Amino acid sequence: MHRALALLAGVLLVPCARGQDVRKEISKSMEQLAGKLKTFGERQLAIGQITGPANFPSNSGPGLGILLAAELERHGIAVKPRAKLGLHGQYLLANLDHPDFFPKKRLGIALTLKVEDAFGKVFKDCKDIVCTFPGEDAVIELMAPPVVLPARETPLMRDRLLRKSLEEPRTAIVRTKIQATPESPFAIEILVDGKALDPADDEGLAFLKLQPQKQFQIRLINRADHEVGVRLAIDGISVFAFSKELTVSGPLKGQPRHSVFLVPPQEELVIPGWYVSSKEWTPFMAGSYPKGSADLGQSSASLGVITATFAAAWNPQEAQPAHEADSSRLGIGVEPSSAVGTNLGAVPRKVGVVRAVVSARFKKD
Repeated sequence: MHRALALLAGVLLVPCARGQDVRKEISKSMEQLAGKLKTFGERQLAIGQITGPANFPSNSGPGLGILLAAELERHGIAVKPRAKLGLHGQYLLANLDHPDFFPKKRLGIALTLKVEDAFGKVFKDCKDIVCTFPGEDAVIELMAPPVVLPARETPLMRDRLLRKSLEEPRTAIVRTKIQATPESPFAIEILVDGKALDPADDEGLAFLKLQPQKQFQIRLINRADHEVGVRLAIDGISVFAFSKELTVSGPLKGQPRHSVFLVPPQEELVIPGWYVSSKEWTPFMAGSYPKGSADLGQSSASLGVITATFAAAWNPQEAQPAHEADSSRLGIGVEPSSAVGTNLGAVPRKVGVVRAVVSARFKKD
């Protein structure tokens, strides 16, 4: 059954909410970089390619580029398609210290950035800028591995499952549905002209054939007996990244108000495009992003990556479901949100830990 869209507003009232650790670390680094640039009279910067590991197909550079641009602009540096200096970099998997894992290392991401001129000369004392993001959320967000992470497993076991999904990825393809495992209740389908495409398995990852500049939609499928909140991204860019509905106060002021789609139990939801407002969507288009984002992280990479992250959702006035993790034990936190929809009004919800990541890849050329 298809339902009217319901959206979970990204009002984060607890620490360690998903996605914010990456932004927080990048904001700190870009503030320091902006200070150095302004010291030498530089107030413009171009953002070039940000690539991932060569041995695992990902393309989260555009999402990182948009985030970097926003933080640079916030700290007084204008981001231009053409400038005297350029910023480029690479994100890689890393074993990082984390208090939950002592004395073991936790899987995370290390982002290394460089500021250079057109000859590759490093600008002044702007040596390598290294941002580290320990924990599963950054790995999921940037690498998009297909994986099921049982909510009540220990952090160590979830870390092991995540590592295995990167070393030996496995995707279940059931006709036109893409799932992390055959038994998982969560899946996605990619639609063109109302018809679901047939994905192909390539070394454990799902690949699709999408014609360049062809519009498509994404169907989110929840076969569980509970609601789920689904984060949806393309090339590391949240589907809400271009929303006109922004948070008006607090630490997230100026950021998109919404971050998650709410899918009821045993139901499906078709996402028609990039969310602009409850009455406006920009169609998904293979090989391009919404107009106006060209200088904020556009990618020349030939690979596109669609990522759907599923987590349980529930009414904050009710007890946490027995099937949900003890968030304090996991050290991840539960995210309070307000769900709103075109016909539903405001629906308060909490969103739990990640249970499954479903991803699909496509060639842009």
